Amino acid sequence: MSIAAMRKLADEQAAPVPGNIIVSFVTPGGLVVRTYADGGVLMRLHTQGSMIHLDAEDGLIAEFRSGSPPIPWSSKAARASALAEISGRNDIDPSLRRDLLGHVRKTPWYE
Repeated sequence: MSIAAMRKLADEQAAPVPGNIIVSFVTPGGLVVRTYADGGVLMRLHTQGSMIHLDAEDGLIAEFRSGSPPIPWSSKAARASALAEISGRNDIDPSLRRDLLGHVRKTPWYE
């Protein structure tokens, strides 16, 4: 699913009905639409030990290179975990790693 389609889903997401199960799909790049009582929010997830698919169509590299506003992280802890993982990855060109770290540091988060 494209980022545009996910933004549309978040904007049009109806409030959940009590008792119903909410199903979320996480894209390879770590995007999800979380539903709340007043609608939905597009956010980027990361949990300690999970692999960030940086090269995914909706991954951090594509987000960084697009120049579009970054998608907020699900929490400050998720953003910190992503920063730690990116810092430790040796499969990323050092210049790109530095740029990605700067990009992630400037990205807001939800609490």
